[in-house]
Amino acid sequence: METRLQFDILPQPDDTTCGPTCLHAIYRYFGDEIPLSQVIREVPSLREGGTLAVMLGSHALARGYRALLYTYNLMIFDPTWFGHGVDLHERLRLREQVASHAKQELAIRSYMEFLERGGQIRYEDLSRGLLRHFLKAGLPVLTGLSSTYLYRSMRVTKTKKTTIYGARYKGTSSCSPATIRPRIPSSWPIPTARTP
Repeated sequence: METRLQFDILPQPDDTTCGPTCLHAIYRYFGDEIPLSQVIREVPSLREGGTLAVMLGSHALARGYRALLYTYNLMIFDPTWFGHGVDLHERLRLREQVASHAKQELAIRSYMEFLERGGQIRYEDLSRGLLRHFLKAGLPVLTGLSSTYLYRSMRVTKTKKTTIYGARYKGTSSCSPATIRPRIPSSWPIPTARTP
């Protein structure tokens, strides 16, 4: 059975605001009528343009949502960090001490802030079942897609954000999916409304 989530996605104002534009659509999905210009202004951006999925998740947390990030970033995370009893925040703190460049340091600090705000980070194989789980529950998924993969073009360093809004997912490769959920502490994992 096909599941479709109804979205009203505004046009992206420029080439670097795909993430905030998709996040804005998710907010509107939950009835949160924040202006797109405000989301763009409040979500941190990178010097070279764009943003990181973790920064989008932190914005959602600051607005009272729950955010769960699935990471595939092996330049920052080690898969062994996701075992039972591992202090992910402490591992990130130690990883920051050996970061190889400024963008990596920024990403690590952003992940630590995300955890401090109550966000969750998981490392799990991306599968149709994982995406179906959220979509069938009526929860949108925000992903970062490689432009190289998406457009079958020359390798580039930027990613495009895409809001997946239906269950007719055909195996597209993606990285850093994040589900943005309303904050309802007692109803994990399937909340249905935002708490005022």
